[in-house]
Amino acid sequence: STTITLLEFLRLHSPKTSFVYPSSAAVYGIAEKLPISEFTPLNPISPYGVHKKIVEEITQSYAHHFLIPVAIARFFSLYGPGLRKQLLWDSCKKIENRDFNFYGTGNEVRDWLHVKDAAHLLLTLTSHASSDALVVNGGTGKGITVHEIIEDVSQRMNIKNPLKFSHKPKPGDPPGYIADIKMATCLGWKPQYLLQEGIEEYVHWYLSGAP
Repeated sequence: STTITLLEFLRLHSPKTSFVYPSSAAVYGIAEKLPISEFTPLNPISPYGVHKKIVEEITQSYAHHFLIPVAIARFFSLYGPGLRKQLLWDSCKKIENRDFNFYGTGNEVRDWLHVKDAAHLLLTLTSHASSDALVVNGGTGKGITVHEIIEDVSQRMNIKNPLKFSHKPKPGDPPGYIADIKMATCLGWKPQYLLQEGIEEYVHWYLSGAP
């Protein structure tokens, strides 16, 4: 409803203003092959993914019917200092508390994009929004397993202990996500942050008291 309110305001008062929507790879659901391109059929398997798909359709409708300039970024896994949820935050918290038990198999693959690269992509898209409602993936094009991520976090916290996984996949949690980012790079954008540097930055932020 908030998205519709904003789009209605643009339609009535500022129809030439670019509307850039941060969507999610969750709209794809379980992909049959990796990397995932923007032309992959949308089949979300989580409520979050369903809601993102609905809002994408709303923004595209305003672009097509009212010529509001729209662009959509389907972000994969975002991370960076300041984020107090999701895998890096949960891993830091658990490892600090000497809890080395994690959900899933550990073999789930994700494509991690630093928040500053994500912000740069959104800014880039403001110049490419149109009534065609351009859609691009936001990722790095590289995948890494959950086990590798948590292992890296553990080492950077100087706490070494065997990790244990429940081998019970989370409902609505696809086994693998890697972005095909050719369309985004064709716009002159490309990710700048290396994941290892980003994890080091995040753990340093966490250990400094997570201000």
